[in-house]
Amino acid sequence: MRLVKPTVSLLLVTVFVLMASSLGFAYQRDVLRIGIPSLPNELDGQVTMGNEGQRVMFNIFEKLVHFDKEDPSIVTPQLAESWVWLDDNTLEFTLRQGVLFHNGQPMTAHDIKYGMDRAMNPATGSGSFFAMLATIDSIDVIDDYTLRITTADPDPILLTRLASLWGSFAIPNGYIEEVGEEAYITKPVSTGPYMVESFEPDRIVLRAFEDYWGVKPNVQELVYIEIPELAARMTALINGEVDLISTIGPDQVGFLEGYDHIYVLSKPIANMHILTFNITQPPTDNKLLRQALALGIDRQAIVDALFFGGTEVPRSYQFREYGSMVNEDIPQNIYDPERAKQLVAESGYKGEVLYYDGVANYYTGTNEAAEIIVEMWRQIGVNAQIRFSEKAWQNPDFNVHTWSNTMRFPDFSAQALQWGIGTTRQDGTEITQTWPDSELRRQYNELQVELERELDPDRRYDIYQEMLAIWREEVPATELWFAPESWAMRADIVWNPYYAHIMDFGGHNLSFK
Repeated sequence: MRLVKPTVSLLLVTVFVLMASSLGFAYQRDVLRIGIPSLPNELDGQVTMGNEGQRVMFNIFEKLVHFDKEDPSIVTPQLAESWVWLDDNTLEFTLRQGVLFHNGQPMTAHDIKYGMDRAMNPATGSGSFFAMLATIDSIDVIDDYTLRITTADPDPILLTRLASLWGSFAIPNGYIEEVGEEAYITKPVSTGPYMVESFEPDRIVLRAFEDYWGVKPNVQELVYIEIPELAARMTALINGEVDLISTIGPDQVGFLEGYDHIYVLSKPIANMHILTFNITQPPTDNKLLRQALALGIDRQAIVDALFFGGTEVPRSYQFREYGSMVNEDIPQNIYDPERAKQLVAESGYKGEVLYYDGVANYYTGTNEAAEIIVEMWRQIGVNAQIRFSEKAWQNPDFNVHTWSNTMRFPDFSAQALQWGIGTTRQDGTEITQTWPDSELRRQYNELQVELERELDPDRRYDIYQEMLAIWREEVPATELWFAPESWAMRADIVWNPYYAHIMDFGGHNLSFK
């Protein structure tokens, strides 16, 4: 049996929690005001989890296990105290006792099962959640603090799935039926360090949960304020109207660093900007043209020009966080305009308009990158036209669409299931529409199934490489760069982001000098 017990660091945290509780923990600050470009439309943690949702949800919701924020290949306990593999298909969790929901209800295994059943139900959870947890055959409550999960086939990364951005968020058993769906999505209840105080279109207020089981928050109230324009966010921070802002353009970092009362933190995150191709729509239904478009982008030049070299170009469809699965021998995506011109000619492309779609200013450098890429394509003989919309995937006749592809969890299975068998985008659009049936597609699907069941790590690596080779041949999308992200905050704030857009303001991750 594979047994996992709490680590020494977890025991030290537990001691700290008990000491703080006995002494009566005092907040270091009354309020932290966070300026972000946009807020989620609802607070349903099992449905809404784009960039906006990640910034808010992880302060409200908790799950069985979680990733280490510095190294997401490490799974750490959260609502589960420990776990044991009974066999290759069966994982049993012992839950933490004494955990309360925001409504005062004690957490039990019935609540975890309720939340997971909802996430796995296509009628109530998002398509992405259903796909990520599709290997699960049954979830059984053994007793109030013992939960057993059985998979239909061996799943080498079940723990990784459960620790992912969604998976096993805890919700009180029957709570949504009790209060109604509409009430729940604006004021959800879970076990996190903060509870929802109010939800408005341009402002979300979270209040510290006084009965939180873990490290107590160091601030009593979190106020998320929607400030779409970067200049307005920066002005609000400089003037003291907010305390922390996200999504700062690289060209503005130096300006903010000139203020003594402001600290700027920058790093690439596990979010890969890509261009998706509509393979059902001419002219991008032609594989040779897609290959040409991929070769016709000088990604490093764009990274240097727009992001001041502050991020990097991927080596095919690989995240650094995949660890031993990463093939460093694959070169960074190649720029070869001469070969691209040849492929354009071989494809039979006749100069028809190719629609390049996206949402204006949604990602850092979105507009500028689009203009540069379209000009690069013009130089290889492709006539592309930019169309910015208010909503993603708005135009069914798109040929190219921008996408910010967050690493769901540190294994290629996470990205494979976004393109493979029966999967959907986060917005509900079926990805299978953009990659029609073909011999290579069938091979990819067969390899996906094998990857999800194979326990031997060496064989899993080989499978991944075969899938990457098919990906590079078919080019259903092309990778651009890892998203550079910058946050600016008052200089007395001590806070660190995770590997994604997650903004965790729990007591273990937020304090003040």
